[in-house]
Amino acid sequence: MYKPLWLALLICGSLWGRQAELTDLQYAALLRYDGRMGLQVGKRQKMRSFAEISPSKAEEIAEKVCMKGEEIDSIRLMRERKLLYYRLGSKDKIAKINALDGALIQCRRRER
Repeated sequence: MYKPLWLALLICGSLWGRQAELTDLQYAALLRYDGRMGLQVGKRQKMRSFAEISPSKAEEIAEKVCMKGEEIDSIRLMRERKLLYYRLGSKDKIAKINALDGALIQCRRRER
């Protein structure tokens, strides 16, 4: 009796909150940083090489989904643990677009 219910809960739990993330090897390559500025530049280059979505494509996605008719002021490639994303900022909003699959992570208004 409880078996179908547990299966349904497991399937829903595994699909919920799933986003494309860096592989373990890519993540480890980004962690090799010991505080020297030259290595920080190499880290940024590696992040750009891992991103599958270009900054212009991320800008198009943000304009379509979140920032309709707003001028985008800044685009920056960032990382939180295994999540690689573009942070796009306009005058009124901030959007986060996944750099691996182009999914919208977050869209919020700027606090003033």
